[in-house]
Amino acid sequence: MERFLNPFYPPLEERPPLPALYVPASMAVLILGFAIGPGRIRTAATTSLLLLLAFVRPGYADIGVTRDYGLSGLIVIFILSFVDLSFSDPRWVGKPKVVRGSSSSSNDAGVAWRDLQTWPARLLWGFRLATTTRGIGWDWQVKGVPLHTEADVPRFRFAAWRALDLARHIAFKCLAIYGIGFCLTVGPAVAQTSPWTSYLVKVAENWCGAVWGWNTIGIAASGSAAICALLGIFEPWTWPPMLGSLSDAWSVRQAWSAAYHQFLRRIVQQPSLRFARLLGFKKGSIPSRYLQLYMAFYISFLIHWWQQYVATRGDKGEFAFFMMQPVVITIEDFIQWIWGKMVSPEQKRNLRWFELLVGYAWTFVAFTFTLTPYVKGMTGTGIIGLGGPEEITAMALGRQHGASYLDQ
Repeated sequence: MERFLNPFYPPLEERPPLPALYVPASMAVLILGFAIGPGRIRTAATTSLLLLLAFVRPGYADIGVTRDYGLSGLIVIFILSFVDLSFSDPRWVGKPKVVRGSSSSSNDAGVAWRDLQTWPARLLWGFRLATTTRGIGWDWQVKGVPLHTEADVPRFRFAAWRALDLARHIAFKCLAIYGIGFCLTVGPAVAQTSPWTSYLVKVAENWCGAVWGWNTIGIAASGSAAICALLGIFEPWTWPPMLGSLSDAWSVRQAWSAAYHQFLRRIVQQPSLRFARLLGFKKGSIPSRYLQLYMAFYISFLIHWWQQYVATRGDKGEFAFFMMQPVVITIEDFIQWIWGKMVSPEQKRNLRWFELLVGYAWTFVAFTFTLTPYVKGMTGTGIIGLGGPEEITAMALGRQHGASYLDQ
């Protein structure tokens, strides 16, 4: 894909700065697209404009490689979200009775676009739809949203708690980057003397990369929730936790569907679901299930590849990482199926502790191996380690202490 796209864009070092209004203008197009409502011509016009904004994006440079990578995926998410929801008749249903998962709403009928009579109401409806990918407050809320125990707290207290979360995530991210800097410095030296120690250093580096990714998502979610609640833009109930509990990650499938964020869940699921239906696969059948699995991860790869292309002009391990995930999940599904055939339901209940123990170990080992190309690419391009003064400082300290360790 790079060979096809490269002739359309200047070299990375020759790109002009990204216009300051690029992201706000893209968001405005998305909101207006939802506000003007469905219709072949209107949907085609909005989609074309969003595609044009996406096409010109690699020709501009944001402030630093980390921002270039982090924000460039928004336009792809806008396109996928708009095309999906323009054909889905979404309905705003408000605050759920129980703020958890896909629980029922306080207004079962909800408000669709056709129910709105004024432009202010349509713009507010479009704004709400454009600013969620998990469907909080809508009739299509995705599965796997964690329990929101702070939905009814006063907004200033909610904002303060999210600010504390923000500080915690920043601290853990800096510790992870420090660890990566230490490992990058020590790794090449110990590889010449002890292959086993070199392997352990690589394992530590990979998991520091995972901690970086987890807390980067946490920083974005906590910071956004704190600001929006403080300014009264959104109520606290519209901000359930972005990240689930690591205790739910007893398999790779669980890690992705329950523990990690569900920010892209509908965006990657709906195209694969509709494609499976187009091919005539029966709902719940094995072909349907695994077509959706592999296609969902491929779409996720494409989003992350686009981010990497904008920032560095090429795949830096995204394909290997994201496309290994469905393979691993297929293997674990098969093992679980065999295990289910070998033991009775009563035995399974008695051996639940054993299943969890094996599951956590399997998940740790699977991510230890599959993270290698992704973390290598992210550190090699500076996306990890050059995100701001705190990242640069943490990386420098890690490298400095790694060098001191080698001098001992």
